[in-house]
Amino acid sequence: MGVCAIYEHFSGFELFRLPNIVHALPHAGNANCWTANTNEAHGDKMNIIEDRPTTEEFIGLITDVGWDKYTNLKVLDQALKNSLYCVVARNNNGEAVGMGRLVGDGVRSVYFQDIIIKKKHQRQGIGSKIMDKLFDWINANCPNKTYLHLFTDKTTAGFYARYGFSGPESPFFGMSQKKFSKKLGKLKK
Repeated sequence: MGVCAIYEHFSGFELFRLPNIVHALPHAGNANCWTANTNEAHGDKMNIIEDRPTTEEFIGLITDVGWDKYTNLKVLDQALKNSLYCVVARNNNGEAVGMGRLVGDGVRSVYFQDIIIKKKHQRQGIGSKIMDKLFDWINANCPNKTYLHLFTDKTTAGFYARYGFSGPESPFFGMSQKKFSKKLGKLKK
């Protein structure tokens, strides 16, 4: 399902999310790092860091959630390098347990890409913290009327709807195609 939102500069970005979903505090040691209490009962903390994961970490995240079945793992290094912006969620041991990145031209279209949280760390608020950090970058760097896009399945559409994304019922109609081994272009009748 393709979902789209249009970014407009308002006093914040309430257009995309409900108030009080996420509160992040600046990390004392790094202005580009945010600490998130993800499981206070166990004392776990997740650092959301403005950085690209290593290619090996990216492959590990993709494999953990099962996306390796339809991802060309050989091109991931270049994919990371071509990103507009990346964040990595790291636990106290420095392990990459999640990530998110933005791709596109940064002024007309921005795509939310590879919002990945390892299975055992899902549903702990890490995805929300990652989305917050990505929206912080958009608010600081993108002009008015930038189109924001993402593709998701129905099981996670509700999560993205909290950020203002809408699906097929919206006036926008997202379409996609994936290149495998055959040439792409106009279909022959």
